[in-house]
Amino acid sequence: MNLRAVFHVVGMLLMMVAVILLVPLAVGWFSPARLFPNEVGEVVAWAGAPHLRAGGQRSEAAAFLLSIMITGAAGGALFLVNRPAGPVTYGAREGFGIVTLGWVFFAGFGSLPFVLSGATGPLRDAGNLAESFTDAYFETMSGFTTTGASIMNADVEPLSAAVTGKFAGEGATAPPVAIEALPRGILLWRALTHWLGGMGVVMLALAVLPAMGAGGAALFRAEATGVPGSRLRPRVAETAKVLWEVYLGLTVMETAALFFAGMPLFDAFCHTFATLSSGGFSTKNASMGHYNDRPVIIWIVIFFMICAGTNFGLLFECFRGHFDRLFRDTEWRAFTGALLVATVLLTAWCMRDWRDAGPAAESFASSGGTPSAVAVKQVDGDNGVRRVQWRIVEGSAYDYSSPFFAFTHAAFQATSILSCTGFCTADFDLWPVPARAILVFFMVVGGCSGSTSGGVKVMRVVVLVKNTVRHIVLLLQPRAVLPVRVAGQSVPERVVGGVLAFFAVYMTVLALASLILAAIIPDRVGTAVTSVTTCMANVGPGLGYGGAGGVGASGNFDAIPIPGKWLLSFCMLAGRLELFSVLVLFMPLTWRKV
Repeated sequence: MNLRAVFHVVGMLLMMVAVILLVPLAVGWFSPARLFPNEVGEVVAWAGAPHLRAGGQRSEAAAFLLSIMITGAAGGALFLVNRPAGPVTYGAREGFGIVTLGWVFFAGFGSLPFVLSGATGPLRDAGNLAESFTDAYFETMSGFTTTGASIMNADVEPLSAAVTGKFAGEGATAPPVAIEALPRGILLWRALTHWLGGMGVVMLALAVLPAMGAGGAALFRAEATGVPGSRLRPRVAETAKVLWEVYLGLTVMETAALFFAGMPLFDAFCHTFATLSSGGFSTKNASMGHYNDRPVIIWIVIFFMICAGTNFGLLFECFRGHFDRLFRDTEWRAFTGALLVATVLLTAWCMRDWRDAGPAAESFASSGGTPSAVAVKQVDGDNGVRRVQWRIVEGSAYDYSSPFFAFTHAAFQATSILSCTGFCTADFDLWPVPARAILVFFMVVGGCSGSTSGGVKVMRVVVLVKNTVRHIVLLLQPRAVLPVRVAGQSVPERVVGGVLAFFAVYMTVLALASLILAAIIPDRVGTAVTSVTTCMANVGPGLGYGGAGGVGASGNFDAIPIPGKWLLSFCMLAGRLELFSVLVLFMPLTWRKV
């Protein structure tokens, strides 16, 4: 591997990130100041900028300015010091190195605004610095990989904390704001990391930087997701431009739709960035549950989450008016068919739980309550005790008694998990076991190849199922010649072998990482397994009902120990780059001179 060429390009990409940081800087500069306490605030008190600090506090504008300076300087140094003496050929090794090391550097320097603003905690000593940087790196890696797992909102009481065997309406208080208290510049940067990572920072560079043209094919293959397919244009740079044009078009469409549906413009931008990238970071403590009283907004987000989980090549054909190609695509039909079946099943299970709870639910729903009030009733079932939940959201009860209401939440959560977006409108940790099993399965499957979704991808599951059926048939007809066919065309054996290898490596890494995290948090093995699963699939929320360390819809990853957060950060990166782009760097052959 030509490391000088690799770091030369990584430096170029870091300078591009520094330029992009100007956007949240501008937002932070002109937004009302929100300062975080920090005892080392003097670091930003350079000459000529005394207005950027107040006592021992740092403003977000100062944090972004300093981040831009550090990132730009580091990127410029890498770019200049490693400038090649002559023409460079970028092969597969350099492509994997640029993409993997690039994403590691993006998360490292992208975490600076969180650390320097104090958003991830005060910097009192080396211990605080290590914890703050770990949290910031985790948050930024989660953003760039479009995972959506967060350490923010740690001070909010879990939605499920009222499971005490009695109704929780008595004396319930609204949770303190946490995410909503963050400065707008920080919130926008969280959303931008999603939007940039959704299509890929390297893909953006291929589209806008002519100097990236050489070796673009190797970079494209290293960052692209799913089963290899044909390009939309003969040249890689042109294909990247087409994909980003579709991405931008969808961004404008969803932002406008959310704004006209009643969402504030800033929130519309942030939720659009998080939706189309299949990220999941929200500007609200309750995620999309904040808008449960506006079903139009919920259904707009459902539609665009489906778009995010669809192959962008097919979306490009739709933009050209060829909608028939979408409905003829085997992978998309499997994707939407799974969503429809899961939505019907989840709706039925939620309504059954509500019906089993009896009249107590209606009594609670009509009694009013605070925005955070939760009622939980123990219901004796055939398989033990089940929990049934009702919650008062902004004065209106959502109780699953309405078929439309139950269908809306079922459709939203099924789409959110299968597309790997990770938005939540309900605490699905309180759903029946079969419903949660479907969601965990969807975490692993993910969306379509060539989408912004994570997971193993629907096409790989289709190929795996067809290959399994083929082998069963060959047991009965050993002499038969049965190629794996998708959409009427034979899948090359090399591709089938690649799919099988991917599944084997994926499940091996998932199992090993789960064992390691279970050793770190031995008292929460279930949390360890679902944490690794959701991070490798780039979904966001896992399963973990209430209490410290719960990583479900009502929890976060703040209670995971520092070693665990670094392990999960690796899982996010490996999942986003689909394992091989990362694991190839651990092969001695990669570093051997040819």
